[in-house]
Amino acid sequence: PGEYMISTTLTEGDGVKVVKVENGVQTWYPDGEGNEYTVDAAHAGNVTVYFNAAGSADWSAFGGYMYIDNGGSTPEPQPTQGGDTPDPTSRTIIFSNNKGFSTVNIYYWSEEDQPVEWPGVPMTYYDTNEMGEQRYSFEMPEGMTNYIINDGTQQTVDITFTGATGVYMTDKDATGNYEVAFYDIGGDPTPTPDPTTSPAPVGDDGVYLVGTFSSWAPDAQYKMSENSAAPGEYMLSTTLTEGDGVKVVKVENGVQTWYPDGEGNEYTVDAAHAGNVTVYFNAAGSADWSAFGGYMYIDNGSTPTPTPTEPVTPDPTTPVTPDPSGSTIIFSNNKGFSTVNIYYWADGSEGPVAWPGVPMTYFDTNEMGEQRYSFEMPAGMTNYIINDGTQQTVDIPFTGSTGVYMTDKDGEGHYMVDFYEISDNPTPNPDPNPDPTPSGKDVTFEPGDAGQADPAWFAWVWNDGSEGTWIQGTASGSNVIFAGAAAYGNILVVRMPTGSTSADWDTCWNQSEDVKMQSGTLYFTGWGSGKKFNIGWK
Repeated sequence: PGEYMISTTLTEGDGVKVVKVENGVQTWYPDGEGNEYTVDAAHAGNVTVYFNAAGSADWSAFGGYMYIDNGGSTPEPQPTQGGDTPDPTSRTIIFSNNKGFSTVNIYYWSEEDQPVEWPGVPMTYYDTNEMGEQRYSFEMPEGMTNYIINDGTQQTVDITFTGATGVYMTDKDATGNYEVAFYDIGGDPTPTPDPTTSPAPVGDDGVYLVGTFSSWAPDAQYKMSENSAAPGEYMLSTTLTEGDGVKVVKVENGVQTWYPDGEGNEYTVDAAHAGNVTVYFNAAGSADWSAFGGYMYIDNGSTPTPTPTEPVTPDPTTPVTPDPSGSTIIFSNNKGFSTVNIYYWADGSEGPVAWPGVPMTYFDTNEMGEQRYSFEMPAGMTNYIINDGTQQTVDIPFTGSTGVYMTDKDGEGHYMVDFYEISDNPTPNPDPNPDPTPSGKDVTFEPGDAGQADPAWFAWVWNDGSEGTWIQGTASGSNVIFAGAAAYGNILVVRMPTGSTSADWDTCWNQSEDVKMQSGTLYFTGWGSGKKFNIGWK
């Protein structure tokens, strides 16, 4: 998992790199210019090229991220070995920080003694290996038998100490802790760094606000911190000047990813967003933030719940239909419902339509990139719910012509709403065959080997502390789309019998592990025990 390959033909003298495209953003491996690999005679012809974004010291001859093989096998990557210095003691641990821990601590203990408090004590930096990973050393005290390496938040699994070793992290286990692998250390971890200096940074991993004020380079004073209230979102309180050009850059394992990618598309700070501001960033992007390039939002004190753009008075040449009855509802689809239905009824009755109601009519997309829909409420109806068949609003009393948009979820997982004034019917008249922009709230799933026997796919999605809901998958080529799933914080995937139109736990063939919602593509990583299978993000 995480490795890609292609069989192709290369010519001696070709210059080659790898580029990863995600949400329209290009990440180059390696980053920068003038560092492509030039194919030599030994690696020309019919070859297989392997790539891993984590990099490998074994692949340094090819730039560190790819390996070109003319026989069809990939060598097992191993961290750089220790130096040719005297033998280490039998209690030396060398840790390769290959997942970019912000600090490196070691917590150690035995069954009889726990001499340090969590998160333990700092390990000692001593060098940076050929893959750009900082390495740290520690002498395990006598009698200690177990240890965990951590940065206070992320951590490894419990590791049994069996003597001098090198250790590096691999994949996360089901609890979110990094599993580890080991390598032989052939020498004492020297030289000991000058205590008066810090190791030269390779480029600290993190998310940075960059711009004309930082010469377009990551600067520690503009490093953003994760927003605990919104996983995957980063924020920075800073001062911006009118006319500044700004973007966001994410640094991971020495590779820079720019948001947005390309040139000439930075956001130029205007007077309304200059001064003391808070900048928010999310790599998944948001249509609400399109005015700032789509990936960030600049706020001068707090992040408001975005209010949909109110209808603009149409051009006099555009046909305008007045609102004679006061029965028009304009719905701004600001949470990315996959379809937009309205279910309505009168007090004391079940209503004239069956759930989920009837489709609302698309008529435009507002300035925030939200598709808006209209509906004329029939006479005598007093309540309505807007939904996509799975997600829904709370019950909404109808009090007359209004614009409506969704805010937060209530305790039952239904979207509460707010209103804005509309003066007349939502014109211009809608295109009868609109081509709306796909929702950024959908999750794409690659079933791989789990697609055998043609199962019906469903996702169970939920937010922490709330009940969950089922979303039925729809086929998109060899993939499955779960519409609106990304609006939730957690997801698991279920294989139901072929042709199933609903899901339940008793009759499902298999279900995946639970995973936290992230940006990217969800994919099948392998079969687990019992009826379980494993999934991950890429």
